[in-house]
Amino acid sequence: MQIGIRDVMLPVPFEETFAQAAELGFDGLEFRIGDNYQDHLLFSEEGVEKVQELIDSSRCSVAALTAQALIPRTFLNPDDDLRREGIKFVNYLARVAPRLAANFIVLPFFEEATLISEHATAPRLVDGLKRTGVVAAQYGVTLALECTLSGEDQLRLLEAVDIEAVALCYDVGNAVSAGYDPAREIRMLTAEHIGYLHMKDTDSQPLGGGQVDFEEVSKAIVDIDYDGWFVLETPAGEDAFASAKMNLDFTRRFVASIQLPSA
Repeated sequence: MQIGIRDVMLPVPFEETFAQAAELGFDGLEFRIGDNYQDHLLFSEEGVEKVQELIDSSRCSVAALTAQALIPRTFLNPDDDLRREGIKFVNYLARVAPRLAANFIVLPFFEEATLISEHATAPRLVDGLKRTGVVAAQYGVTLALECTLSGEDQLRLLEAVDIEAVALCYDVGNAVSAGYDPAREIRMLTAEHIGYLHMKDTDSQPLGGGQVDFEEVSKAIVDIDYDGWFVLETPAGEDAFASAKMNLDFTRRFVASIQLPSA
């Protein structure tokens, strides 16, 4: 089990995020590629080499790439040109991810890309995930969908796509905020479908300060033998570095409780 943090939780320039995350004690960094993605370092050969240098010098690995620019270019977008651009964007990340030793690409479905129950088997969405999932599989990368569908609807979607390289990024805070029971859903989804896990509480609170029952979540994680990434998506507060360290300490205790055998 490894613990990471999203780059947006650390108020430093991108070039400093790997070193900062490592200094705080994190194993990895999840960094997002936003709307102006073509300006990101990853979209040039020199930039990819620069990111490789940042990883090597900091000894902080890449937990995942977040395809934030997919939101306005979602697979459900009625504009065919934008949809094709979204597919091309995700496929590019799948090709470059192995060069960074990154195993996951998080696909966020929020804002105008928010999914509702009827989308779980929508042909346009399923087709987009199949097209990108096939490419991801070729490069040994997993696409991890992050959305606010119920666990049942997420299962329906994964079954419709039916590609092993397409899984879920499960966010326990989002689940509770949407009215779901994360412990129940984690057991239902199993480690077969949960590739990646976000640590977040509700109401913009630090871990343990909101409505997420982390004790029950830990029991569910034990039940499904999940041993992947736990990545913080926590509020920065007045002191982002102190908040990150506090939430890291909480997550370390959380992970230790999972690893300890039952009394």
